[in-house]
Amino acid sequence: MSEVLKPVISTVNFIRSFGLNHRQFRQFIEEIGENDLPYHTAVRWLSCGKVLQRFFELRAVIEIFLNEKHRPLTELQNNAWLWKLAFYVDLTKHVNQLNLRLQGENQHLPDLYTNIKSFRKKLILFQSQLRSKCFSHFKTCEIFSHTTETEFPIDFAIETLSALKINFDTRFSDFDAIANQIKIFQNPFDTDIEILAPELQMEMIDLQCSDIIKNKYQNSSLLEFYKSLPLTQFDNLHKFARGLFSVFGTTYLCEKTFSKMKYIKNVYRSKLTDKHLKSLLIIGTSKISPQLQTIVSGKSQLHKSH
Repeated sequence: MSEVLKPVISTVNFIRSFGLNHRQFRQFIEEIGENDLPYHTAVRWLSCGKVLQRFFELRAVIEIFLNEKHRPLTELQNNAWLWKLAFYVDLTKHVNQLNLRLQGENQHLPDLYTNIKSFRKKLILFQSQLRSKCFSHFKTCEIFSHTTETEFPIDFAIETLSALKINFDTRFSDFDAIANQIKIFQNPFDTDIEILAPELQMEMIDLQCSDIIKNKYQNSSLLEFYKSLPLTQFDNLHKFARGLFSVFGTTYLCEKTFSKMKYIKNVYRSKLTDKHLKSLLIIGTSKISPQLQTIVSGKSQLHKSH
């Protein structure tokens, strides 16, 4: 991907890093009714797709501007390179959609595995369609195909998609190993009793035969459903569910905690101790409400005026 990304980032940095260049470019594109180029940062993957898409849309304008600055980008005259750029615009858009689906607070392991499994199947479909030059899900490639006589680089696209799928298969192979457990966890009412561990079989039969419990399953979240199961009757199912709930299905909580920590550790903080930071992080990230009445009642002296 660096073959495409490096010239793009270099050009964007040339335009945006120098104040005069950026002002002149903005004035130039405003005259023709276009919008500015966004920055790209290696930390945020979403920005990569946006930069590539905007660069492709403004490629003609960028070429004129660079020529006026006596800094031509030869790749913009290379249709083979432009094909790769168009392909990466569409591919990063699909990856960004996956990225957004994996974000959020209430994402659990089944949500993560479902989205990853779905994306891997999409990669197989993309390979099949691009072999026959079907651009149903690659709109930028479809648009570019009408403006050039250069052949679409099928081998390059298939090789890139294959490498991406292998990467996903390798990174998420641990989830494939527990796919049956995830399926049981996600839909206990559609589970073959014979494949269950012996300690779960009796409890699962009781669960599947209860219309009341099935109604709760259909009308509540997975977390609330397992919490509602009587512990005395479904102790082993509780242990099974806790094991899978403990696997984080998103990095949201981690990112939220670091954001809170960055906000807390500012120049206006009153204390510098680790204990104080930990206490503030617990307050900032936890949904647990403090039992103030209980805390106050346990004190020997109350200063109500404070």
